[in-house]
Amino acid sequence: MKKFFLLSLGMFFLCGLSLSFAGGGAEGGSSSSAQGGPWVPSKDIEYIIPASPGGGSDLWARAMSNAIAANKLSTVTWVPTNRAGGASAVGYNYMLSQKGNEHVILAAHSGAMVSSYVAGWAQKFEDMVEMICILAFDDVTLCTLTTGPYKDIKSLLKAAQDKPGTLKFGSDQRLNSSQYAYEMLKKYAKADFNYVQYDSSGDAATALLGGHVDVAILNPAECLGQVNAGTFTPVATFATERLSGKFSGAPTFAEIGYPQIVLREFRGISATLGMSEGAKKYYEEMGRKVQQTPEFKKYLETNSFTPVFMGLGESQKYASAEMQKIADLFKEVTKK
Repeated sequence: MKKFFLLSLGMFFLCGLSLSFAGGGAEGGSSSSAQGGPWVPSKDIEYIIPASPGGGSDLWARAMSNAIAANKLSTVTWVPTNRAGGASAVGYNYMLSQKGNEHVILAAHSGAMVSSYVAGWAQKFEDMVEMICILAFDDVTLCTLTTGPYKDIKSLLKAAQDKPGTLKFGSDQRLNSSQYAYEMLKKYAKADFNYVQYDSSGDAATALLGGHVDVAILNPAECLGQVNAGTFTPVATFATERLSGKFSGAPTFAEIGYPQIVLREFRGISATLGMSEGAKKYYEEMGRKVQQTPEFKKYLETNSFTPVFMGLGESQKYASAEMQKIADLFKEVTKK
């Protein structure tokens, strides 16, 4: 009887121990429910911004995370984290180092993706992240100081044509879509500016405000405050048609005789490579939900974004095709 009791007791502890290990493995290795339900995050999301504070990607990520919090779309916090440097290479390399991490995503911007094709990165963006979704087109403008000598795009271009290399063109970094826009101006409009590189578009805007450059290339979100204040004047857009609101007075380059000068950027979110399908689906659906919130709708409208939705697969295919097209054109306009 004693032996039977000890044997039963031993089996009881063994079973309990086995269940303990099984339960612990499920909790630590996956955020899916024990019944095989949809993936959900188990800790805060690190939302990587591959640029300095104040730029377009920074504003985008913070507007998105704020909308998520305001509408209680997530049980965990989305934490915007700046990892700037190397024309966005620092942020993308960090994503690569986090391969398989389901709690790290990136504020995707086509301007940074171009760098992976033309800046000599060891990998293209597809080798470092996977697109989850594209949520908006973010068309680019040229701004001048309202109190400065250049009140419109024609006078600005004429000065750059008449005095090659003297007017200062403020931009974020090199070997990205901003430099691509600059090179198109040089090639097609024969406007030769002195390219001045900053760490972010926010820094370029500050330089324009201080009179250190004559013109800056900025997304609407990066200059809206100064445009509203009447300090900056948007003199042209690289879009295919005029923007709305405060930017409606800025003509397209096609309108002034340069139809080749077109650049359309896009924004969304990207995942680490090796992320589970369940986690990717979660972030895709989150992008769709955020886009429908009042706060994010207002952000898109106020900053002259054009809303769009491309999900898994479609966004990756579109981004890759666009980057290759821009890379090919970049090689053409920079050809000596």
